[in-house]
Amino acid sequence: MPRRPPFAPPRPQPRWSALPVGHWRWWYAVVGVALSLGLLFALVLLGWVGVWGQVAQFLMFIAVALAVPWAIGRRALAADWGWVPARPWRTAVVVAVLAVVTFAVVEAIEAVDPAAAQASATVMRSFGLGHDTVFDLALVLCIVALAPLGEELLFRGLIYRSLRDGLARHGPLGWGVAVGAAVSAGLFAWAHGGEGQAQQLWQLVGVGLVLVLAYELTGSISAPILLHSLNNTLALATGLARYPDVRLAQPWIEALAWAGPLLTLLSILLLAALYRRALRPDLA
Repeated sequence: MPRRPPFAPPRPQPRWSALPVGHWRWWYAVVGVALSLGLLFALVLLGWVGVWGQVAQFLMFIAVALAVPWAIGRRALAADWGWVPARPWRTAVVVAVLAVVTFAVVEAIEAVDPAAAQASATVMRSFGLGHDTVFDLALVLCIVALAPLGEELLFRGLIYRSLRDGLARHGPLGWGVAVGAAVSAGLFAWAHGGEGQAQQLWQLVGVGLVLVLAYELTGSISAPILLHSLNNTLALATGLARYPDVRLAQPWIEALAWAGPLLTLLSILLLAALYRRALRPDLA
């Protein structure tokens, strides 16, 4: 196969972004969304619902996000993802600061808005925790590790990045960033349409935009994944402490929940290693 000419960004990289402009087209996002919806529909037809359906869903998100760029363009450079941050300490600071700010803002909203607080209580009770150890373990690991990994690879890694970089071919990068952020955050919020979460639409859109910000400031997909994991871990731990009627089947599962960000980090490193090994060295 003949080598393709290297992609040259239409404009110089702005100083406010640490995320380089890649070569993906905007329509990669369309393919990713269509394929994800089709596979979600297939899971429903097959009866894969509940916690095991969620496990399958997030694994499917990971597969779609990683496969679409390679299947279409036969090129999926590691730089298009930024698996390992170029500046780990900067990434750690950005993730920590944004996690604290996001958690504080959500807490402030729920303190002044009874409807928002009620929506959070509904979400916690809708999980159905406390009846079975295996169920609780699988669900907690989904919340704190698998969901952040799958959702960020799909919504930020594929959808946002494709729209951002693809539209940068036709205009300023800021235009691509705005459209990509709006679409990925909107789809992210729509995907959380479960009981109680429908009332949190604008909060979820806001969280999606913060995750985009983490990606831009660090240039690494690891940042929004870890931020998402931290956010979910704090929300779960706060909910368990706040609502006495919500209890885990085994107390040690909550300790495992606190290890969610570490498990997520290990998953990132494993996926990065597999990703590099699966591709030809000159393309990875």
